[in-house]
Amino acid sequence: DQAIESVLRQSLGQENIKVILVDDHSTDNTYRKALDHAAKHANITLYRTEKNSGSCGTPRNLALEKLDTPYVMFLDPDDYYADDACEILLGAMTEYTADLVKGSCELNGKKMQYTGKPTVFTDMEELAAIPIINSCAQLYKSSIIREHGIRFTDGIIYEDNEFYYSYLMNVRKLVSIPNIVHYYNTRDEGPETSSTRKSTFRSLDNLCTAYQKVHEVFMKAGSPYLNLIA
Repeated sequence: DQAIESVLRQSLGQENIKVILVDDHSTDNTYRKALDHAAKHANITLYRTEKNSGSCGTPRNLALEKLDTPYVMFLDPDDYYADDACEILLGAMTEYTADLVKGSCELNGKKMQYTGKPTVFTDMEELAAIPIINSCAQLYKSSIIREHGIRFTDGIIYEDNEFYYSYLMNVRKLVSIPNIVHYYNTRDEGPETSSTRKSTFRSLDNLCTAYQKVHEVFMKAGSPYLNLIA
């Protein structure tokens, strides 16, 4: 509820926002909640996967198949946006004619910022060296995703690594802004510990897979990215 309500509060206005809500065939009451929200709001469209995939990649890729807006953002169900997130990111995208805008986020109450002021990056090696932190505090161009068939890695956690770097290979200008636009929550203990916080064989194996996917992206892109992984 908190995630969806943060989208519905956006200062940009609901007439300017489409919400693609994807339920990964959940087994609790998540789907019922999603149905309720979709019934109440005309700009929310709900989809459901045929079976649970166990990661964010598959439902996000399903959403990308339905994408028909010029720009796209992503939001996980346990996180939420600042009320002006969409307006600030879109404003920076327009002002700087950027291909990617990276906002700042707050991770479990700790601010995660790249720079203290808006910063423009155009050097390709600098672009490739900028860390993800998370894929939700960013605004992407749908045309780049569509033209290059960019997708998340299916079936693993760390699914956004391949997506991010595949997108980055097609970015000519990146803008980083200090504004906190995304509140990123993880569960670090207990029965529902976040997948990326678990020290398990699966998390290690998935991380290796994610790095291999990124390596393949750099290999395909060629110089100067090969120098970064030598």
